[in-house]
Amino acid sequence: MGANAALKCLRIVDNCEGVCAILLLAACLAMDFRRPLKTGSQLEVLFQSFRRQVPFRKSDACFKDDIDKSLEFLRRHPFSELA
Repeated sequence: MGANAALKCLRIVDNCEGVCAILLLAACLAMDFRRPLKTGSQLEVLFQSFRRQVPFRKSDACFKDDIDKSLEFLRRHPFSELA
């Protein structure tokens, strides 16, 4: 019973990571569309770091690759630097 609960919990965490990756991608797209306006300095650092890994797309496309890159960014980026 405990192993089944752990596997279910792992699926939930994986899904949450995917949702966070999509939200990060959407937030960065929103920031791109609001340029030349700027946000706070720490968010600008995060944004520039994200855009180095996931470039802005000017045309409509399949975003699966961008979502995968965003997920990888979330897993590897040291967010403790922003605090």
